Amino acid sequence: MLLAVDDEAPLGLADAAERLGVSANHLAKVAQALAHADLIRSVRGRSGGFILLPGTRKSSVADIVETLEPLALVECFDDADACKLSASCRLHGLLAEANQAFLDTLRRHTIEDLVARRRAPLLRLTGKTPQS
Repeated sequence: MLLAVDDEAPLGLADAAERLGVSANHLAKVAQALAHADLIRSVRGRSGGFILLPGTRKSSVADIVETLEPLALVECFDDADACKLSASCRLHGLLAEANQAFLDTLRRHTIEDLVARRRAPLLRLTGKTPQS
């Protein structure tokens, strides 16, 4: 979301991690996954960091979640033979339905939707002052 509120300059990972109170290593893994999915790109150099690629603001929240999170809630999502109960279990179907409803909800919202009307507080987290 921080990348979506300010596209004037790259956002440095170390600075962003400190401002967000998260591990720089974790944030680097997130950034790497988003870059691999062509949602952000790395900018090298002294003032380097990451920027949002054109069009990413229109990406759905589901696109981001599916990029970053494994959505197989139980082992049988990936391998029906992983559980001896698979042949008679109804849990797989219920969890698959719930997972689909979750993603359908996230697909109705874009990254731009997340930052709309929240630009000022988000911009402050980047270290910049919001313009009125």
